[in-house]
Amino acid sequence: MRAVSTPPGPDTTDAADTTDGDDTTDVDDDGTHRVTVFEAVGGQSFFDRLVDRFYERVETDDVLLSMYPEPDDLAPARRRLALFLGQYWGGPAVYAEERGHPRLRMRH
Repeated sequence: MRAVSTPPGPDTTDAADTTDGDDTTDVDDDGTHRVTVFEAVGGQSFFDRLVDRFYERVETDDVLLSMYPEPDDLAPARRRLALFLGQYWGGPAVYAEERGHPRLRMRH
């Protein structure tokens, strides 16, 4: 068995950073396909439904609803969260493409 060294490059320890190419597939060293959580749960539609259920509860909770700058229109917040979760769990990097890296705003 030969040792594999990691080439220098960007920090790859951040699980939310899935912007390195084909984000819906993961391949082991031997070339076999490793199923991502994103794939195992059925893709983006699962995260859309999950976020819809969450926001159904937010809409009825005065404390949580008060945290949103536009409480009358939660559709943009729903979409952002669903895309973020999909990307985090191995889906395509749509969130990063549209919004930048999840930590970009913290860094600036």
